[in-house]
Amino acid sequence: MKVLSKNLKLGEMNLLVESSDDLWHLYSVIGKNDRVRAKTSRKIKIGEEGDSVKKTMALTLSVEKAELSGDTLRVSGLVIDGPEDVPRQSHHSISLCQGDSVQIAKSSWLDFELKRIESAVNELKTNFLLVVFDREDAVFALMRASSYHILSKIHGDVAKKRVQSKIQGNFFDVIVKQIKSYDERYSFDAVVIGSPSFWKTELSKFISDSKLKKKVFFAVVSGADESSLYELLKREEVKSILSKQRAHFEILLVNDVLKEIAKGGLVAYGRTEVDLAVNSGAVLSLLVTDSLISSFKEDNSYSFLENLFRLTEKNSGKIVIVSSKHEGGSKLDGLGGIAALLRFRLN
Repeated sequence: MKVLSKNLKLGEMNLLVESSDDLWHLYSVIGKNDRVRAKTSRKIKIGEEGDSVKKTMALTLSVEKAELSGDTLRVSGLVIDGPEDVPRQSHHSISLCQGDSVQIAKSSWLDFELKRIESAVNELKTNFLLVVFDREDAVFALMRASSYHILSKIHGDVAKKRVQSKIQGNFFDVIVKQIKSYDERYSFDAVVIGSPSFWKTELSKFISDSKLKKKVFFAVVSGADESSLYELLKREEVKSILSKQRAHFEILLVNDVLKEIAKGGLVAYGRTEVDLAVNSGAVLSLLVTDSLISSFKEDNSYSFLENLFRLTEKNSGKIVIVSSKHEGGSKLDGLGGIAALLRFRLN
């Protein structure tokens, strides 16, 4: 993301969306009653009985809701500024994609929202391919800021013992060719490969490309399915190269919450406990899933969360928005979508 201009005294910031991950950051900071201005298309009626024509124009909306779907962020609200032939207070939706610029204006920016924008601007622009495999299956995924995106899955025939080595060899060769194909398309900075047992050693024999070899990092996982991708993100072997990736950071933080729950430690979870913890000034880190934020926005009760955010920041606590798209976020959703790591134990 690129900041084109900003005037925080007026609460305004002009931003350029440089990647689909930037849309995830914007989704996290755009709230109800914010003012969003961007180019959009709208049908305009020519004359009282004329035909409608679609025109491209810049409109400013008073935001009612924002929805993230794939690589598009849809912001809906009431028109408060635009061409004269567009009725004020009429409903409209602006779709934001990679390459679009947008102005966001707020009555006041929360500290975590500014840090979210700063994180998107300074985010390490790296590509990672995640691969988990065994002798039968392989899953390929593209690492993204908010989660991972499954690129493909392949299945090899289970070999009979008398021809096992030959078919394994063919399957491993197919996996390497698939990795090379994706690397040519995305120019990865790293390829992180996980497998059970000794399969990684066998696969490494089929990687002859010297440039590709320098990008490959191996780790041990228990299987070759989507849950093993989550397991791969937690491995110590890959922590150093994934440490700056958003999903990895979120997963580790959720794991800290689960560890504290298991030992009855410094943690609160669920709305009631977290509300008490925040109002007691006990919160070090407040974790909230994006799906919980969406549900609060849809129910017009986002002010509850916003008050928690403001009070947490007032007491020097950190706020972390966790994606529900990865397993860490799913586990946090299972706890009510909200949890907090604490400075001191609550009575």
